[in-house]
Amino acid sequence: MRSAFVAGITGQDGWYLSQNLLAKGYQVHGIARHVESSKGCTPFDSRINLIDADLCKSDQVEAALQNICPDEIYNLAAFSRTYASIACPDEVFAVNARGAVILFDLARDICPNARIFQASSSEMFGKPSGQPQNENTPFNPLNPYAESKIYAHSAATEYRKHYGQFIACGILFNHESERSAQHFAIQKIAHGAACARLGLHESPLKNELNMPIVSDGKLHMGNLMASRDWGYAKDYVEAMWTILQHDTAEDFVIGTGNSFTLERICEIAYLAVGKHWQDHVQSDSGLLRNVDAGRTQADPNKIKKLLQWRAITPIEVIIKNMINAQIAKLSTELGGSVAHLRSNL
Repeated sequence: MRSAFVAGITGQDGWYLSQNLLAKGYQVHGIARHVESSKGCTPFDSRINLIDADLCKSDQVEAALQNICPDEIYNLAAFSRTYASIACPDEVFAVNARGAVILFDLARDICPNARIFQASSSEMFGKPSGQPQNENTPFNPLNPYAESKIYAHSAATEYRKHYGQFIACGILFNHESERSAQHFAIQKIAHGAACARLGLHESPLKNELNMPIVSDGKLHMGNLMASRDWGYAKDYVEAMWTILQHDTAEDFVIGTGNSFTLERICEIAYLAVGKHWQDHVQSDSGLLRNVDAGRTQADPNKIKKLLQWRAITPIEVIIKNMINAQIAKLSTELGGSVAHLRSNL
């Protein structure tokens, strides 16, 4: 039986990847900080070996790798709040950059034949020099998160070249799901649409300004013309696995090849609950970013041609899934006051 080691297993991608690997017959092991507290909000299959360890602490990672000696390693651990990274660059680099190097180093000594997947990010393109973006598009980082991801991406290339390790990078474009963090834009929109469906004029959740995400019946967003390539996390973890089955370690862009503005996402989401988005969404100047990335759109031709992988879940389905999850959560939290309105879209 093949074994897999997942760093950052309690995150969105870690959860979907673990389910994917279990279905393929793997023994799955994963590390994360504060595993016990994570179990309460993220139920895990009892077959998964969850290890409480910090990627930045080499002794903890070393002990885990020596005990497991995995066939495959997936580094999904990251400080992922892109623009919040400006306030704490040291922490971001510790996890995203130094943590990756610690993992590569230890794997080289303990399990040199393990195949490693490094999760890179489309944020590395920043304001792209061209459209769409592929494996050869120059990087133009706009924040510490992007810079830390470039560092880890470059380290993966160097370890592959100089030590012969099988380290493949997936340059992941934005990907969402019912399990994505509430601070991400599409999750906020799904929450706003769920509130509209349930007739809630004020959200119980707060945004980065510590204000209700929805107040006076309005969802407050920043730049609605921001345009991104959004896919489904469940599709993307299959791409991660597929990349590690390839004969050689290479870098691949993982995306849909389509780009949507947040305005269009709002239109799709509120249409799904029978509402006009213009009546329920407003742009708030306090949520605008000082520096906003340019339009991102993946060119996934390499992974399509070489590995026959493509994103298969339409954006409309992704958004409906997320809205249904938000409706279910709000209905549970608020009890009988909205339970009679709960229904799947």
